[in-house]
Amino acid sequence: MVLDKGLFTDDTVRTAQRLLGCTLHFRGCGGIISETEAYQAEGDPACVRFYSKKVQAFARDAEGGELHIHKTYGMHYMLNILVKKDCSVGFVLIRALIPNRGLSRMRKRRDSNTDRHLSDGPGKLTQALGLDARVHGKHLLSVADLSLPETRPRFLATPRIGISKGKDLPWRFVLA
Repeated sequence: MVLDKGLFTDDTVRTAQRLLGCTLHFRGCGGIISETEAYQAEGDPACVRFYSKKVQAFARDAEGGELHIHKTYGMHYMLNILVKKDCSVGFVLIRALIPNRGLSRMRKRRDSNTDRHLSDGPGKLTQALGLDARVHGKHLLSVADLSLPETRPRFLATPRIGISKGKDLPWRFVLA
């Protein structure tokens, strides 16, 4: 089942959970989303919006579902999706996916022969998919195919990883 834009006008944590198990394909490459993290714009010190006026403006002016692509440590692009519900704003970071389409291109982009680790981290994922700043600000559904799984998958909720602030919140979700 194909998703509509309504998915991105819900609670950020619920959206991060709902994206698990979805199939995401971008320009002929992709797979099943296996790990996400939720970030709230207000009161979450780990959220990129907390630190940047530019990101605050993006979150204020953009529509739910628009992509916020940024580099971390100046090296790796991160795939964040804006989620807006009434006055609540947040981002869902797509951390990993299980590749199932375009594997040869993904291997070439990652210079890897091992499918298991092609997209098992946020930087690896964007590199494997060929995502970069050119899709920043575009709506996810205008640049990628996203569809729901036939049955809702089981998942685990854990503390977020790779951050120094707000890491105690159980807003990292992983397929069980």
